[in-house]
Amino acid sequence: MSFEKFVKGMMSLSLVTIIGMLLYTGIANDTAEVTTGHYAPEVTAAEVNNTVATEYCMPDYKTYESKDGWTVEYNSEVFEVEEGNDFVGFDYVGDCSGRCMVTVSVLTGMTQEEARDSLVAMWDGKVTTHEGPFSMDEKFAYWVCMESEVGEGLGLYDTAIVVEHNGKTLLFECVEYMGVDEEVDTMVSDELAMIIDSVEFN
Repeated sequence: MSFEKFVKGMMSLSLVTIIGMLLYTGIANDTAEVTTGHYAPEVTAAEVNNTVATEYCMPDYKTYESKDGWTVEYNSEVFEVEEGNDFVGFDYVGDCSGRCMVTVSVLTGMTQEEARDSLVAMWDGKVTTHEGPFSMDEKFAYWVCMESEVGEGLGLYDTAIVVEHNGKTLLFECVEYMGVDEEVDTMVSDELAMIIDSVEFN
C-alpha cells in the first residue's frame, strides 16, 4: 500500500468517527430535552372563578332526656318534640309521604304482656310479634309490628316495642307512612331508625 492510500484511508476513518460522535451527541441532547421537560398546565381566571366549593353541614342532633329514665338522640332540624302527660312525641316535619313519628308512652297499670296483647287486639291481629333485646342496654322487649294493608312498600307501617324500666311499662312506637318516592321514604326511615337505635336507659 502506498503512503498516499494510507493517508486517505486514515482521513476517511477519522471523518466517519467524527460524524458518529456528532450524531451521538445530537441524540443524547434530544433525549435530555424530552426527559427533563416539565408540563405546566394553565388555568384561566375564569375557570377558577367558576369553581364551586361544596360545603357539607352536619345535622343538628340533640339529646332528649326523660324523667322516666331514658334518653334518645334526634335531628332537631326535621323533628319537633311534643310533650304531654306520660307521653313524648318526635314528629317528623320534613318532606315525607304522610305523618311519620316516634312516640314514647308510659302505660300506667299495665304489664308488658298486657300491653302486647292489647296492641295485637287493637290492630285486629294483623301483626307479627316476637321477643328480643331492645336498645344498647339489650333490655327484654316485646315487638309488635303491623304491616301495611296496601303492601308492596306502600301505606302505613307501625312498630311497637314494649319494655319495663324502673317499675314502669314503656311503649316505644315508630309510625311511618311509605309513599312512591323511594328516596324520600329512605331518608325518613333513616331518621326514625336513628332515634330508635339511640335509646339508652339510666
